[in-house]
Amino acid sequence: MNLTLRFSKNSILVLVSNKKSALYLKSFFKQIGIQHIVICPGSRNLPLIVNFSNDNYFKTYSLIDERVAGFFALGIAKALKRPVAVLTTSGSAAINLAPAMAEAYYQRLPLIAITADRPTHFVNKGENQTIIQRGLFFNYIGLELEIEEKIDFETFENKIQELFRYLSNPNLSANVHINLPFSEPLDKVENILGEFQLNLKPNRNKINPISAPQLKIKNRQNVIFYISTNIVNSELNEILDRGVKENYWVVISEMQSGWYNEDCISQIDLILSRDKDVQQPDILITIGEAMLSKKFRNYIKTHEELLHYDISAYPRHWNNLSTHYQNINPDYTELYSLLNLTNSIEFQASWISAEKRALDYQSSCHKELTYLEINLIHRMVNTIDQDSIIYWGNSSAVRYGNWSNWKNKPSIIHQTNRGVAGIEGVLATAIGNQSISKYESFYCILGDVSLLYETNSLAAAVYIDHIKIIVINNHGGKIFEQIHNSQTLGKMDALTTPHNQDFRKLANLFDLEYFNAYDLRSFTSQWELVKAHQGKLIFEINISENEVGKWKDYFDI
Repeated sequence: MNLTLRFSKNSILVLVSNKKSALYLKSFFKQIGIQHIVICPGSRNLPLIVNFSNDNYFKTYSLIDERVAGFFALGIAKALKRPVAVLTTSGSAAINLAPAMAEAYYQRLPLIAITADRPTHFVNKGENQTIIQRGLFFNYIGLELEIEEKIDFETFENKIQELFRYLSNPNLSANVHINLPFSEPLDKVENILGEFQLNLKPNRNKINPISAPQLKIKNRQNVIFYISTNIVNSELNEILDRGVKENYWVVISEMQSGWYNEDCISQIDLILSRDKDVQQPDILITIGEAMLSKKFRNYIKTHEELLHYDISAYPRHWNNLSTHYQNINPDYTELYSLLNLTNSIEFQASWISAEKRALDYQSSCHKELTYLEINLIHRMVNTIDQDSIIYWGNSSAVRYGNWSNWKNKPSIIHQTNRGVAGIEGVLATAIGNQSISKYESFYCILGDVSLLYETNSLAAAVYIDHIKIIVINNHGGKIFEQIHNSQTLGKMDALTTPHNQDFRKLANLFDLEYFNAYDLRSFTSQWELVKAHQGKLIFEINISENEVGKWKDYFDI
């Protein structure tokens, strides 16, 4: 048996479970530098809890709600750009990781779900907390392993090579599921001095980059770039800056794209709603994840002959915008030469002029502060301190933010969960992110339904010192009333979540300061206090039925 223990002069006795799979897995994580472990307390996963929590190398977090734990781990992974593990017990506890695993999959941020399980011969035999856990996250992982509890070291070493090579591949960033069946007793422990040394073998097959063909762009063809939610890349940002300045590129940027330029197009929804003078593109180039603007998606779909080049760090087939679609996976260092294109001066000028008209219109609409959702969020974005982070909730909140003049504050970092774009898990992800980022000025702006949905996420706030949770409370979520024709909705309560809750008691329960606004005067005074406050707080902005933002009026729809 190739069993090797590694010692150092600082080696001390460590209490560990006697389950070999849990013991060797801990050594593997330590050897490859996976340090952050989010633990969901349980009985079946006790061997894992003992091993990770008794080793000072690991930074462990304990959260009782598996949904919260999964998104909290996602927030850490987003801040570190490294894999983070989350541990659960068996049965429905494991399934509760599914929303976070799906969001991580579409954000291309690797989570490692480690699920304890009953022994295989217990499955479908009427045992408590037992389900089929193999294949549980089949559609949202890149690799799944099941490791028997009595596995010998050599077998484990051979089996773990696949996981090591997978995590070492820079072209892959999908999730991993490790399922560990444990039999009783679960609490047998022993003391170990040192760590098991695994002989990890890197993949010797050279990974050849995908050859990026020259784009077929003809003379007098004009190109629009759309940059959506994207992992910030300095090389890409320099390419975009150069292209706008020297090659008359037209680049539409969402606030969470990580790229800013004074000549970027930030108000695409306003432009397409009000401006008929912009020149139509011949080619669309997309970079990043799914578009926030539905209006632009619909606009592009009307151009039947438009070519769509989709640039991504991994293969995908997003051909729903155009039948003339090509996915390109280049090295960013080659991107500028690949995009050997120059728009006409007139094409860029038409879009920059449209952007200016949109910003002028926006300024006139928000010149005076009114107690409407869209106006209040615009004011908050434009008065938040520079170098802050805003983590945006989905549905209305992120759209109001993107419709604000976020270009006025280019140093503010905007982050979102736009993988699946659900309302769940946003606050938990924000708190996980802040546990690593540690910004003194960190905001999470979301709606009342979102906060009600993930009340348990506030328990994770014990791991951070600063967060300002801004909740727009219109008592039920009203976005569907404006999206859909009210004459066809039938009973309105079926599409909204009516409630009479305020969040003061919630703030007290989780030891957060509480601020409240209910009209324009109270908002003005309370907002200044919120910005100046150091620590953790909830700022509840109560919006009455008559004050819900009429964004259709803003867009003249």
